[in-house]
Amino acid sequence: MKGLSLENDRLKTSLNQSQGNLKKWEVELHTLRTNNSRLQSALHENSRNIEEWKTQLLQYREENTKLRARNEELEIEIDNLGNMRNGAHSPKTAKKHSKSNLKSEEVERVKQILEKVTAELVEVKEENTRLKTQLRQSEERSGVSKQVYENSMVCQIQADMELRLRELVDMNRKLLTYCRKS
Repeated sequence: MKGLSLENDRLKTSLNQSQGNLKKWEVELHTLRTNNSRLQSALHENSRNIEEWKTQLLQYREENTKLRARNEELEIEIDNLGNMRNGAHSPKTAKKHSKSNLKSEEVERVKQILEKVTAELVEVKEENTRLKTQLRQSEERSGVSKQVYENSMVCQIQADMELRLRELVDMNRKLLTYCRKS
């Protein structure tokens, strides 16, 4: 009887440990799912940001096209004004000078805007890649953790069943011995 009591206590301890391990794995699984959700949210947000920046880039390009058209209009006006005032040679020189100044300023401004947008786009792509990698790693850890947990639970259940079968066999022998003595 004392042996059965000790065995029963040992089984209770094993059961409590198994339940404790189960709770730990459930907490870890919940944490992994929460992290996965956060990473997916960040990934979606970055995707939206990329779309917004693409839209901004298109707007900047349209603005650039409009400014170029306006520049050409101004060049024509300068040419016309120069022809009216001084004759053919002097306005052409002024026109060329003002035209080159306007173009170089406009080109510089557009280049700066384009460089800024390109840099932002590169940063977002890098962040997107990093988040995808984190998400994939999180999913892999989640799958491995789940499989390890399931394997450990199966092993634990198998060990418990083996122990209980041995107890039943021992009890059966004791009962047979007792029955034979009676």
